[in-house]
Amino acid sequence: LSGVGIVLIYFFHDKSFWLNILGIVLFAIGFIGMMLFGYSGWRGQQNVRAVVDDFEKKIEYLQKNNKL
Repeated sequence: LSGVGIVLIYFFHDKSFWLNILGIVLFAIGFIGMMLFGYSGWRGQQNVRAVVDDFEKKIEYLQKNNKL
């Protein structure tokens, strides 16, 4: 989406005001979408790490309490 916006901005910056505005809007939407995608991946990785750490703590707790 950002690529289409960049192409519209590049080719129509002098010829058509509305296509230039459309290009800017498409670029902004694409940029926000990519930032949101990156942020969700980062948060997902943090959540997986938290689940794994919690599981490891539970395993350690069970191993300590089951020793006879």
